[in-house]
Amino acid sequence: MAAVALVAAMVATQVVRSELADSPDTLDVEGASTDTPVILVPGSLPAGLELVDAEPPYPMHGAGESSYPPSDPPSWQQMWVRFDAAGEVPEAVVWVTWDVTDPCAAPTTTQPSTGQPCSPLGMPFELGAEVPLRGGTGYVGDEGTGPYGNADRWVAFVDEEGRGVHVSGPLEIDGLVAVAESLERTDDGGYTVTAPPPSFEQVAQWISTGVTEAETPRSLSWSDDAGRILRLRSQDGAEVPPERRLSDPSTRWIRLRAGRAALGGEFRDTSWQPELGVNNASPEQTMLWREGATTFTLDATGFTDEEIVAIAEGLVVVDIDEWETYAAPALDG
Repeated sequence: MAAVALVAAMVATQVVRSELADSPDTLDVEGASTDTPVILVPGSLPAGLELVDAEPPYPMHGAGESSYPPSDPPSWQQMWVRFDAAGEVPEAVVWVTWDVTDPCAAPTTTQPSTGQPCSPLGMPFELGAEVPLRGGTGYVGDEGTGPYGNADRWVAFVDEEGRGVHVSGPLEIDGLVAVAESLERTDDGGYTVTAPPPSFEQVAQWISTGVTEAETPRSLSWSDDAGRILRLRSQDGAEVPPERRLSDPSTRWIRLRAGRAALGGEFRDTSWQPELGVNNASPEQTMLWREGATTFTLDATGFTDEEIVAIAEGLVVVDIDEWETYAAPALDG
């Protein structure tokens, strides 16, 4: 009876989710308020899969602490991508980044590693060739071959507030300079690109703080006798969005549920199902997407891309009590 009640609750919740998705004024494209955590469980799974492990969130060691040194302050990351004709495969990425604060403000007046005077740009940007930029001096350089097989070049300058600003990607220097020249300040102190490179679109912007998440991910794992393994993880308030995976050219940006997901890409995860005795250190497929304030990761071995997409499409929204009911057979203790 409990299982019947849970399925009924899932169906009712899914109906509510579909209704909410029609209200774009208060919801993002995934159909949930961007500041509201979301919990998902499968509505159905391929035959033979059994729930073998479940982990609720636990407090993370070092939660709220930044791994960045004082000389490396938080920075904004703005990501521009050129896709193939189908709009799924990333062909090139241009980054625009800027410090949140002046990294050389007192008491950080020297570089901790060298003892030399602090530079807002840092290495190697302060060693680039000088160029006229934005009415002052900028620096340009070449980092060699990037992940897309093209030369990754960069342009950097220090803005009026002493913050380092960088534009990088597989464009000619003139193209990166043009992007840097087109940057305009926003009301919140950030930057917007007013003349993006042809065919590039902005896919994400986030602040990189290096702060450890408050809790470990919530997870559910399934396996079968054929060696197939599936794991669904969710992280509320994750700092880095799924779009970050588009920096890997083997990732596809597919349509999923009411939004988009990053499918594939090179991935190494040493936490991949050690409790199941799996020898490989990585799942064969990984898919990331965000709904509301929650980032979901679906890891799989032994499935096709089409199968894991179908599994993700079949996930339904539940509340915490319903999740605990679903996970109860596999919860530790």
